[in-house]
Amino acid sequence: MDRYLAGASIRSLTIWLNDTGIAPPASTSWQTTTVRHILASGRIAGLREHHGR
Repeated sequence: MDRYLAGASIRSLTIWLNDTGIAPPASTSWQTTTVRHILASGRIAGLREHHGR
């Protein structure tokens, strides 16, 4: 997240994750769509939903 907030692109984050060997959640390599969804996820950010709000 720090890299993204500092201006790194999603593509560069994807390359960095693959180069560092950090395992993706459900694949053999990181994809830009996976990184994008994780960065946009309210759940990952610690936000909670109650009755749709």
